[in-house]
Amino acid sequence: MLLFIASMNGSCGRVGSNTGATGGSGTDENPRAAGGSLGLPSLGTGGRMSIPLGECEAAPVFEQALTNTRLGTQALSRVAGDFDGDARIDFAFVSWPESRVAVLLGKGDGSFAAAIDGPSVEGSTHLTSADIDADGRLDLIATLPSTNTLALFLGRGDGTFERRSAEVATGAMRSVVGDWDGDGHPDLATSHAGPLGTFSVGILIGNGDGTFGAPFQYPFERVWSLQAGDFDEDGKLDLLVAAPSPTILFGDGNGRFSHVWT
Repeated sequence: MLLFIASMNGSCGRVGSNTGATGGSGTDENPRAAGGSLGLPSLGTGGRMSIPLGECEAAPVFEQALTNTRLGTQALSRVAGDFDGDARIDFAFVSWPESRVAVLLGKGDGSFAAAIDGPSVEGSTHLTSADIDADGRLDLIATLPSTNTLALFLGRGDGTFERRSAEVATGAMRSVVGDWDGDGHPDLATSHAGPLGTFSVGILIGNGDGTFGAPFQYPFERVWSLQAGDFDEDGKLDLLVAAPSPTILFGDGNGRFSHVWT
């Protein structure tokens, strides 16, 4: 992985954090850090990085890469956040072909400490983060498509994690964090590609202690990705489902979605 450091030609206002609902962003690129929010870069496909510019009047200029860290052949999914509580941006990866979670702790100067190898997450396709147990430390959620569970990694605050699991429908591909029932605890939505060509979106309501209630499934013709947001501006979080016909599930504020827009 090449990390390029950006400098600005021009004046900039405050660079805001593009975070989503309580405890996380709902994306694997730009999560909320524990104890506050960070204006984090977005890592897209192919390792390309974009910078949240806020009120900047000029585009960033990228300097020579400071580090070249390689984790396996590919990093299948990556998420940024403060995993050791030092207010510096760290990165967590699912590396392939090792299929392990690895964490790079940031030094604050664009360089990182040696990777901390975490547990195996065989077949994982997506990683996201949130403080799911309300202890002020960022946790990780990994999808495991070949099983009917999510791998939950509760952060210890030093860049290491304790593994737990949550039951879901088979074939979870991606996950997004949001507060679907308005209780202040992070909940999850998961996209599924199940057996015999079945697809669905699952909703898991968080208990605030690192555990989740039983999933509730919404069937779909196909699901590619998910995005949380209050799309009808009623103060209740909704869910955008990227599918052959893009669909918005409008939240009722109680953990269910009462009507659909396509």
